[in-house]
Amino acid sequence: MTESAEVEHRPRPDLDNSTETALWEYLHVLLLRRWLITAIFLAVTVQAVVRTNLMRPAFSATAQLLIERQAPSVIAFKEVSEVNAGWWGEEYFETQYKILQSRALARRVIEDMNLLDDPEFGGPRKPQ
Repeated sequence: MTESAEVEHRPRPDLDNSTETALWEYLHVLLLRRWLITAIFLAVTVQAVVRTNLMRPAFSATAQLLIERQAPSVIAFKEVSEVNAGWWGEEYFETQYKILQSRALARRVIEDMNLLDDPEFGGPRKPQ
């Protein structure tokens, strides 16, 4: 073996642990190849962004609900309106909001409208 080959394989004198030496060597390789790593990262990121923007959305929807507070005007008795005042309180509306956001309601809508068989909503698709 030549003397120059021996020098290349010697561990660095300032590092006494072989694990630290390996880590410094890995870091050195990464720094040497930083432009290649950056180019590959950018290429993959650009491809992902382009592909995501060109994909047809599976589903998107918006909805707006208006829930107005109205006291029932069926009977004008004082006792009935006092009982109904508690019924139309904050707890009632919070419960209604949670019902509208529930998965059980969404499942019932999907089943009632038979959306599981519709290809637009993830149902069986034609082989193309």
